[in-house]
Amino acid sequence: MGVLVEVLAALGPIVLFFSLCTTSYAFMQLLNVACCGISGLLGLTFLLRTLNRIILAQIEIEIKSSKPIETPPVVIPSTIPGQPPMVLDGPLERLAPTHAKARAEFNIWTVVFALVGAQRS
Repeated sequence: MGVLVEVLAALGPIVLFFSLCTTSYAFMQLLNVACCGISGLLGLTFLLRTLNRIILAQIEIEIKSSKPIETPPVVIPSTIPGQPPMVLDGPLERLAPTHAKARAEFNIWTVVFALVGAQRS
């Protein structure tokens, strides 16, 4: 939500400029919907990345606390530039349920954002 609000605040001067320069209500409505859509997409992208990081951290803690398993390590490439890939010493099957959970939470947030955005328009 913080990312969404910051992007909306950054787009505020653009909306103000056009509201002072134009008298077209349809254009201003389209501009507001576009700004809210852009900020919503960026906010949801940040939310998805954060959910994935949290779940991967939980998996890493769970694997480190469990008994050693004799399988090759799993290397997960980083989505953040400059950060090394994460190496997990456990089976790949453990990753599937948690990523499904993150995807389900993300889908719920997407539906909520879509409903609120539709009411705003």
